[in-house]
Amino acid sequence: EIIRKGRFDEIFFLDLPKLDEREEIFKIHLQEFRPDKWKSFDYTKLAQLSESFSGAEIKQSIIEGMYQAFYEKREVTTEDICLALKEFVPLANLESSQMTKLQNWAASGQIRLASSKPIYI
Repeated sequence: EIIRKGRFDEIFFLDLPKLDEREEIFKIHLQEFRPDKWKSFDYTKLAQLSESFSGAEIKQSIIEGMYQAFYEKREVTTEDICLALKEFVPLANLESSQMTKLQNWAASGQIRLASSKPIYI
């Protein structure tokens, strides 16, 4: 009843962000948090270290890196965020079988992809 025609006309699948999308997510959040310093970060490195991270998990890793730097009374760096990423276990890794099922469902064509890019499988 909840997904009958007229209620929700489509089901969309939003996969985990790809490398270039993760890079953009880092840029968006670091521009917000560090507007004067956002250009000094190594976005390629951050995006590579954050495979399987959702956008919310990327944002949280930035916050964790900032906590560490500010605790030490200094400006946050790429390395602070890298350390936070290495300590963080993304939900997609904890629930990998569930994630694989969702990705397979999306690949089956039964739902519409929210991104024009192909999904991970």
